[in-house]
Amino acid sequence: MSVWERVGVVFGACARVVLAAILISASAGKIMHPHDFLRVVYQYEICEQRYALLVAVVVPFVELVSGMFLVMGWHLGGAALTCCGLFAVFFAATTSAYLRHLKTDCGCFGLVGHLPLSGWTVLVDAFLLVISLFLLFYYMNLRRPNTTER
Repeated sequence: MSVWERVGVVFGACARVVLAAILISASAGKIMHPHDFLRVVYQYEICEQRYALLVAVVVPFVELVSGMFLVMGWHLGGAALTCCGLFAVFFAATTSAYLRHLKTDCGCFGLVGHLPLSGWTVLVDAFLLVISLFLLFYYMNLRRPNTTER
């Protein structure tokens, strides 16, 4: 195994743990206080009320299951793809709200910390999206047979 392959393995494992910890801790606050998360979803002014309710109910459980799959090492390609979807939506939502100068919490961790929406939260979402994209491509390459060696 080359040095770069070892770096990929270590970085992949660290990325899995970091994303899993973030997703599981974020889901816990939202699951325990769904009305507060629903309020934040409303404040983003992206979807109608009935869809906001669906988002507030479904997203925390998708975060939880994705985080658990990352921790357990189950279906890592699917878990990484789900993380990419989640963080792409979070990045789009925070960017939209930030550019529209909405005064709201980011809603990232439910009641924990009440982080105000800022350029920093947009950058954090972008960074988490990049990490999840790395994981997706990393696990896609692991599944592909190596055709260069004969």
